[in-house]
Amino acid sequence: QAALVLNASRRFRYTLDLRKEEDKEKRRRMIRAHAQVIRVKGLSHLLKTNLERGISEDETDILKRRNAFGSNTYPQKKGRSFLRFLWEAWQDLTLIILIVAAAASLVLGIKTEGIKEGWYDGGSIAFAVFLVIVVTAVSDYRQSVQFQNLNEEKRNIQLEIMRGGRMIKVSIHDLVVGDIVPLNTGDQVPADGILVSGHSLAIDESSMTGESEYVHKDQKAPFLISGCKVADGVGTML
Repeated sequence: QAALVLNASRRFRYTLDLRKEEDKEKRRRMIRAHAQVIRVKGLSHLLKTNLERGISEDETDILKRRNAFGSNTYPQKKGRSFLRFLWEAWQDLTLIILIVAAAASLVLGIKTEGIKEGWYDGGSIAFAVFLVIVVTAVSDYRQSVQFQNLNEEKRNIQLEIMRGGRMIKVSIHDLVVGDIVPLNTGDQVPADGILVSGHSLAIDESSMTGESEYVHKDQKAPFLISGCKVADGVGTML
């Protein structure tokens, strides 16, 4: 009987300790959740953002935000100039050989036949080389400009945001600090931000970190990185 009482006492203490740990964990979760709410609410208050309605649609307010925090664009690398393409086209070994041949032909022609007659052969070769260089440079330059324009179109993503209590569609470049952006599976995170609310939100951050595993976002890990993909779930970001 003493052994039974001892075992029962141990089980009771174990159950009591387990319940205490569960209660502690519940309290921790509640504290984290409240801290997240306070953090988001504090940030939204500083940014003058209504978490349910978003920022105002007033153009003056949007312009002030853009002037204060900048636009949602990366500094673009300056494209190569046309002169650069001319220089690169001139570096072709065959063309260099032809230029040397044209110079030699000019010198020999002028020396043997005089300047009036002796420049024909060398001049013709030099003119042909010049045409090849210019045509090649123009073609490469046009391709470069088209590629830059295509990249710009790819970056100009259209997305829905909450402004003035209604959903509107804007370019990713028109996003400003303080905007409320809903996130769905397959979306790209349009800017660095913080999670306001979410359900089973998983983000693919492999493009930034190289890690293949999805990162689950919640009160403990609320920060979102621009350019990452929403792999699963839904959420709202500030």
